[in-house]
Amino acid sequence: MTALSDDDSDRLFENLLGISEMPPQLRQSILEKTDGNPFFIEEFIRTLIDTGVITRDETGAAWRADTDVNEISIPENLLALLTSRIDRLDEDARRTLQLSSVIGRSFYRGVLEQISDAGIVLDRQLNSLQRAELIREAARVPELEYTFQHDLTREAAYNSILLRERREYHLRVGEAVEKLFNDRLEENAHLLAHHFHQGGDDKRALKYAVLAGDVAARLYANNEAITHYTLAIEIAKNDDTATEQLAALYLARGRAQEVSGLQDDALAGYRELVDLGRKAQDAALEMAALVPMITIHSTLSGRPDTVMSRALSERSLVLAQQLGDHSSEAKNLWNSLLIEVLDGDDYYKALEYGERSLEIAREHDLKEQTAFTLQDTARAHVAVEQFAEVKLALEGARAYWQSIGNQTMLADNLYNSAGVSYAQGDFGGASEFVREGLEISRSIGSVHLEVVGLLTSVQSLMNSGDIDQALAAVENALAKLSEIADAGFVTAFVHATTSAIYGLIGMGEPAIYHALHATKIADGTRGWPFLISLALAQVKTGRLAEAGEALQQIYRQPLFESKRHIEYIGILTSMPDMIRAELVLALEDYQQVLE
Repeated sequence: MTALSDDDSDRLFENLLGISEMPPQLRQSILEKTDGNPFFIEEFIRTLIDTGVITRDETGAAWRADTDVNEISIPENLLALLTSRIDRLDEDARRTLQLSSVIGRSFYRGVLEQISDAGIVLDRQLNSLQRAELIREAARVPELEYTFQHDLTREAAYNSILLRERREYHLRVGEAVEKLFNDRLEENAHLLAHHFHQGGDDKRALKYAVLAGDVAARLYANNEAITHYTLAIEIAKNDDTATEQLAALYLARGRAQEVSGLQDDALAGYRELVDLGRKAQDAALEMAALVPMITIHSTLSGRPDTVMSRALSERSLVLAQQLGDHSSEAKNLWNSLLIEVLDGDDYYKALEYGERSLEIAREHDLKEQTAFTLQDTARAHVAVEQFAEVKLALEGARAYWQSIGNQTMLADNLYNSAGVSYAQGDFGGASEFVREGLEISRSIGSVHLEVVGLLTSVQSLMNSGDIDQALAAVENALAKLSEIADAGFVTAFVHATTSAIYGLIGMGEPAIYHALHATKIADGTRGWPFLISLALAQVKTGRLAEAGEALQQIYRQPLFESKRHIEYIGILTSMPDMIRAELVLALEDYQQVLE
């Protein structure tokens, strides 16, 4: 059977599932698995329903997948059908199909030739498999390449291989790819890691899993990087891998998880590394994990917990000094800066931590740590209104991120710079920082950073009176939230900003809706900034007593005047005084305001 068109596939899905709507990723996974073959689609979907892999949601109006579709075995009736076709092939054709299935869905003729038995006339068997419509030619440049007609066929062929033979075949494939593409090892590192791992060659599997992870991380393909580093860690834990490499793998995976918003996954990995270090009585291993844990617990976008971060910091600093580890000592002082900025009451003390971190980092030529510390020292300078120092710190960090091509940190730096420009009334400069930051965020596929950029742009758009563009920015941000893992704080930020826009243009009810959404999501101890949009919405809808209560909570925050600049929250930053003035006018009783 030929593959169905998109429209025909939609109709078949609707007939089988009773509704046309289904998650796009689920639909795509099914089509990739079945190649649009209507018989395969029908049997596969029936199996997914019967086994409970896909179920209706609470409303009954949509389907959801409770398991990765790609992990589901071929339905028995399909497997029997495909296996019978494979069994009818002659011995050489069947062996060729099996070897091809080990290589993958697509395979180069050159690799297949390297791993095939000497007695097989390869081209004859490939022609035979094409006539049987089991494989087809996919490309001739840069190499002659074939692909399985259906992925289910490849799975059936692979499953027909004895387990002890699979190991041997994977090893053959790995060695063939390594030999034929010696000048393209980075490009093929993920394949080499897979085949050597399945082939039992853990030494080479580890080598290529690390390389594949590094390549993916460099390209900002963080999900792929996490997968490759996880494989490398599993191999390394069962091997006599050096402490330094094991720590480096956990940290590399953790960084990819943090950038992807998977803070809890990152923390779990770091805790595992701490446990490994303590069991092995290896202080260096333990300390390597403590430092990033402190950072996550010291930032609003992480898992802010100053009690935890202070306890971890004390332990880490002791270990760093005992080991004479200058890099970790500088990191710990940087983390102490973050803790003070997040929850301290002395910003000069925060600056002191920053200066000590910079002193050690510069003395030992720790350029990356210098940039991280500069970027966050800038926030403390803002709190004490040292704007000349803010500019120097951000420019210094920015120059380093540009020099090494760290686009993630560069975008973050640009958004911070925009916030400072707004605070100084430089809307033109802020707009340019935001424009450049958005361009970078989109180029690296970081939806999280793109959303932050969209929210940061709102202040300039509202200042210029471009309300339609401001609303478009927040609507765009709202639409992208589903693409962000662990988007709690960002979701609250988006709804609060949306509420503020509606409040400023006098649309009270949507302002209330989004403000309540924001305050419900935000953590109780860190969610006070989102009360700002709620207070505005309450004033606009005549809920004056409630607005007064919200404003009281805001102004009672310790160091409120500094906090609202250091914890830059876009358009919300400068609004409390304006809302208080509106409340005064609405109450017409100045004596009762904010008592």
